[in-house]
Amino acid sequence: MFQKLGPPQLFLTFTCDDFATEYNQLLDGEPPWSDPVLFAQHYRRCFQRMLNYYILRRRGAFGRLVGGITDWAYTVKLQDRGSPHVHLVLWTGRTAEDLVGDNRVVCAQIPNIRTNPRLHKLVLNRQIHTCRNYCHRATGDNVLCRFGYPNATAVVQEFDPLNERAVYQRAEIESNVDPYNPYLHQLVGTSMDMQVNFGNNVALYLSKYMSKNDTSASMEWGMENIQDHFRARVVGAVDAAYFLAGWSKHRSSRGTIYISVVFPGMDERRQLRRGLERLAADDENIFYPTHLEKYEARHRQTDHLTMVEYFTCYMITKEEDIEEEFADEPDFFGFFDRDSINAMEETIFDERINKIIPIACTDALGRRYVRRMRNRL
Repeated sequence: MFQKLGPPQLFLTFTCDDFATEYNQLLDGEPPWSDPVLFAQHYRRCFQRMLNYYILRRRGAFGRLVGGITDWAYTVKLQDRGSPHVHLVLWTGRTAEDLVGDNRVVCAQIPNIRTNPRLHKLVLNRQIHTCRNYCHRATGDNVLCRFGYPNATAVVQEFDPLNERAVYQRAEIESNVDPYNPYLHQLVGTSMDMQVNFGNNVALYLSKYMSKNDTSASMEWGMENIQDHFRARVVGAVDAAYFLAGWSKHRSSRGTIYISVVFPGMDERRQLRRGLERLAADDENIFYPTHLEKYEARHRQTDHLTMVEYFTCYMITKEEDIEEEFADEPDFFGFFDRDSINAMEETIFDERINKIIPIACTDALGRRYVRRMRNRL
């Protein structure tokens, strides 16, 4: 995504308040690790609802503020104590140079207690950085903070080309305020961090967490220890809940589809069909069709699409025995004309490929396809 879209404009981090009132009520006052599945499931639901309904919506308050969200990606990190927090990157309609000067997007100030008492209390309780031993672990210094606190005062918000970082407006008393978005901070009510991003350093930061190993565990390099290590590893209760429930820790608005383009008769990997025991003994149709075979059997309405466009725009929903024909209906999105055959069929203009395509279709192999929605909003 970084190679295709360039660096994202916004980088956000949301932490989890393990002992918030809602979790205490949900778990009957017990700590999160007493029922890690229920705790993790509730946290996932809360974050997904915030992401889908309050961040990604183009007409929402946050969406209008940043010019709409064009793409997004996030990863969930479980701290050593088991508390989850989310790193989220956003590609927006407004440029980073435009966003950094707008303190409605990112702010590092303490709000006025009279005009906004709730936000004032949240910032004082959640957004003030306090240096601990962890802050000096990387520097080995009892004075310097690895996160750069306290920050220097600034009268304007701008990009610092020397340090390649955004500088946010703040007074001396606000030197330890962690940057935040006022709207989202009041929405989540927990600690958050928000930065306007100007380069690809955020990609290295995210990849570090996506491939992070267990640095707290030491292992002697013996053959038995190595075998035990590869068979299993020790994780926290909440982390184990994610693995057992099959919940993904990484999601994005775009994905990768691997298409096999090996021609028939050449060496290729084939996937066996399910339910082979129900086939006749002389049935040779024991493999699933390849991408090339699926593309050759595509519906007549999609014969103008390339292979990449076809698999990018459509996904399989179910199999049917006959090829689908659309009935003539007065309600439609576009007009489809091919080979001098005019039919009113439900089509739509796809901005990704700049072509008119059907909403749904069925190929000659009986597989039903529907159009892939980009962000599923």
